[in-house]
Amino acid sequence: MRAKELLTELFNNPVPINWDGKTKFNPDAPSVIWANASIEDIVYRFMFSEDRSTDTDNIWEFAFEAEYTKPMAGTKTGVRQRSFKLTKSGHEFQLFATVIQVLKEFILKIKPNVISWTADKTEESRASLYGTMLKKLKPEIAKLGYTINGQSNDEAYDFSMFSIQKI
Repeated sequence: MRAKELLTELFNNPVPINWDGKTKFNPDAPSVIWANASIEDIVYRFMFSEDRSTDTDNIWEFAFEAEYTKPMAGTKTGVRQRSFKLTKSGHEFQLFATVIQVLKEFILKIKPNVISWTADKTEESRASLYGTMLKKLKPEIAKLGYTINGQSNDEAYDFSMFSIQKI
C-alpha cells in the first residue's frame, strides 16, 4: 500500500503553469495554444496544435520541449537550447505532475474531442513513464468524461501513440 501512496505523491507536485493563450497565425492555419512551466533553470514549453487533417473538429496534438542553458567553453552564460530529448535533470516526477496538470487544465478550458501525442521508443524510460503517468491520470480523466488509450506501434515504427478521447 505504501508504494501506491508514494507513486501518488510523486505525481502530485506540479509547478505553476503560465498559459499564453490561443493564437492564430492566419485564418486558415490551425490554432496553437502554449503553456510554460519552470523547474529550476529549465523552462518547459507545452504546445497544443489543432489538427485540421480530419473532418472531425477539436482534435489536438500535444508536445512539449525543454529549454535550458548549455554551458559553452569560453563563455560565462552558455547558450540556450531547446530539446524534445530527456534532460536527465532529476525532476521527472515534478515534470510529469506538471504535464498531468497541463492536460487536465487544457481539457477543462478547451473540451477537446481528442488529444494525441507520441513517445520515441528509443527512449524506453520516457515511454514507460508515459504509461505510468496515464495510469495515474485515467481515473481523473474519466471524471471529466474522457478515456485514455496507449499503444506501442509495431516494430516498423519508432514511436508509441497515446491519446485522450472524449467518451
